[in-house]
Amino acid sequence: MIIIASSVLLLSFFVFVKNDGLFPVVLFSILLIGLGIYYLIHDSKRDSEGKKEN
Repeated sequence: MIIIASSVLLLSFFVFVKNDGLFPVVLFSILLIGLGIYYLIHDSKRDSEGKKEN
């Protein structure tokens, strides 16, 4: 998952350098926010599962 995320970030960075526009920045922000939400949900699910076992 981390490898995929880093490759996507690198791709976004290269697109930003190439186009030098606002769209890649917005896309980059959406990707970062999406990843953050995904990790938050994933962590909370893992925590709740751990509490149930104990």
